[in-house]
Amino acid sequence: MSSLAVLPKRRTLMHTLMISSTLGKPPQLRNSIEIEEENMFAVTVVFQMSPENLEQFMPLMIENARASVETEDGCHQFDVCTDPSRPGDVFLYELYEDAAAFEAHRQTAHYKTFDGAVGSLVLEKSVRTYSTVAQ
Repeated sequence: MSSLAVLPKRRTLMHTLMISSTLGKPPQLRNSIEIEEENMFAVTVVFQMSPENLEQFMPLMIENARASVETEDGCHQFDVCTDPSRPGDVFLYELYEDAAAFEAHRQTAHYKTFDGAVGSLVLEKSVRTYSTVAQ
């Protein structure tokens, strides 16, 4: 899977994995993974379209992602993912401060411009939201 990512403004989540090894034995998990949970709001979107529409769709999608991260205080991450084995699919992973920030995103001029421009290119769009994010 290839991913075109617009980097997050900040990252405050922590991962800790402690592994020990002993002579002649494979590494073993010594301590469990510590997970810090935040009250962030995640959104995933899958666009399906004819592969020939991808060339027109992607610049619009990348511009919307860039504008979201650069101009919206509540948008922390906006990844745009594609895979050559599924040339008509585009997967988005968006991370917002909260549900209100996502709703604010949907009211921005850049989102409305994007949404209007790609409507005829998209065959199907699936949106899922997640109210808790743990990493």
